[in-house]
Amino acid sequence: MIVSLIGTLVFYMISFVFLKSVLDFYFAVEVVSFFKILGISIVCWIPFFLYTKIKSCVNPEAHEKLNQTATT
Repeated sequence: MIVSLIGTLVFYMISFVFLKSVLDFYFAVEVVSFFKILGISIVCWIPFFLYTKIKSCVNPEAHEKLNQTATT
Protein backbone atom coordinates (compact mmCIF):
# COMPACT_ATOMS: atom_id res chain seq x y z
CA MET A 1 0.00 0.00 0.00
CA ILE A 2 2.83 2.39 0.77
CA VAL A 3 4.34 1.69 -2.65
CA SER A 4 0.99 2.53 -4.23
CA LEU A 5 0.77 5.83 -2.34
CA ILE A 6 4.31 6.80 -3.27
CA GLY A 7 3.69 5.84 -6.89
CA THR A 8 0.54 7.96 -6.97
CA LEU A 9 2.38 10.93 -5.49
CA VAL A 10 5.18 10.61 -8.05
CA PHE A 11 2.63 10.35 -10.86
CA TYR A 12 0.88 13.53 -9.68
CA MET A 13 4.16 15.44 -9.45
CA ILE A 14 5.14 14.34 -12.95
CA SER A 15 1.69 15.39 -14.18
CA PHE A 16 2.24 18.89 -12.79
CA VAL A 17 5.59 19.13 -14.56
CA PHE A 18 4.33 18.01 -17.98
CA LEU A 19 0.87 19.60 -17.85
CA LYS A 20 1.76 23.06 -16.58
CA SER A 21 -0.69 24.78 -18.91
CA VAL A 22 -3.60 22.55 -17.85
CA LEU A 23 -3.01 22.03 -14.12
CA ASP A 24 -2.63 24.86 -11.63
CA PHE A 25 -0.26 23.76 -8.87
CA TYR A 26 -1.21 26.54 -6.47
CA PHE A 27 -4.90 25.69 -6.75
CA ALA A 28 -4.17 22.01 -6.10
CA VAL A 29 -2.34 22.68 -2.83
CA GLU A 30 -5.02 24.97 -1.35
CA VAL A 31 -6.87 23.79 1.75
CA VAL A 32 -10.23 23.96 -0.02
CA SER A 33 -9.00 21.62 -2.75
CA PHE A 34 -7.72 19.22 -0.12
CA PHE A 35 -11.13 19.05 1.55
CA LYS A 36 -12.87 18.58 -1.81
CA ILE A 37 -10.61 15.64 -2.62
CA LEU A 38 -11.12 14.24 0.88
CA GLY A 39 -14.90 14.52 0.51
CA ILE A 40 -14.89 12.78 -2.86
CA SER A 41 -12.70 10.01 -1.46
CA ILE A 42 -15.01 9.46 1.51
CA VAL A 43 -18.11 9.40 -0.70
CA CYS A 44 -16.45 6.80 -2.95
CA TRP A 45 -15.29 4.72 0.05
CA ILE A 46 -18.60 4.60 1.96
CA PRO A 47 -20.42 2.07 -0.29
CA PHE A 48 -17.59 -0.46 0.00
CA PHE A 49 -17.38 0.02 3.76
CA LEU A 50 -21.14 -0.37 4.19
CA TYR A 51 -21.16 -3.45 1.96
CA THR A 52 -18.54 -5.21 4.08
CA LYS A 53 -20.32 -4.28 7.33
CA ILE A 54 -23.73 -5.43 6.09
CA LYS A 55 -22.25 -8.61 4.62
CA SER A 56 -20.55 -9.49 7.91
CA CYS A 57 -23.83 -8.91 9.81
CA VAL A 58 -26.05 -10.82 7.39
CA ASN A 59 -23.70 -13.66 6.51
CA PRO A 60 -20.80 -13.88 8.99
CA GLU A 61 -17.79 -16.07 8.35
CA ALA A 62 -17.58 -19.45 10.09
CA HIS A 63 -14.92 -18.30 12.58
CA GLU A 64 -17.06 -15.27 13.48
CA LYS A 65 -20.01 -17.54 14.19
CA LEU A 66 -17.82 -19.70 16.43
CA ASN A 67 -16.55 -16.67 18.29
CA GLN A 68 -20.11 -15.45 18.88
CA THR A 69 -21.25 -18.80 20.27
CA ALA A 70 -18.15 -19.17 22.43
CA THR A 71 -18.58 -15.77 24.08
CA THR A 72 -22.32 -16.16 24.82
